[in-house]
Amino acid sequence: MIIAFVLVVCVTSAADLTLAGNWKLNRNKSRFSIGQVPKSLVITIDAEPNGLRYTSKSVTAEGRELGMTYSAKFDGKEYPIANNDRYDSISWTRVDSRTFLSVTRKAGQQVGSTKYVVSPDGKSFLRSGTAKRAGGDINQYTELFERQ
Repeated sequence: MIIAFVLVVCVTSAADLTLAGNWKLNRNKSRFSIGQVPKSLVITIDAEPNGLRYTSKSVTAEGRELGMTYSAKFDGKEYPIANNDRYDSISWTRVDSRTFLSVTRKAGQQVGSTKYVVSPDGKSFLRSGTAKRAGGDINQYTELFERQ
């Protein structure tokens, strides 16, 4: 009886992930304190039990193509990210149904933190945070993503 209840809660939580979907960066409503906003950035977030699968594809302001895919749970634990020169792990927590926090690390040291807030109508989300650049400077950013 208890096992069946826990399974239902996990499946329901994954199905109700407001952050799930295909999202495109609105460049005109996004800002970086250092550098330029990417030419393009598309994020796909799929719900997984108690977490997500995150996939991104971008073209930097300089024309470099980047992308990554990883899975993580909303438990605050670190999950690996492969083939990324800026960070090698990420942790996620779910604050409420529309607010999520992530922390990125490189070799165990925190190099970024991000807050995701999904709009009440679910048509967009605001991503804001800080990221340590290669030279040690801190980039503060605010990005608006729109559901596709």
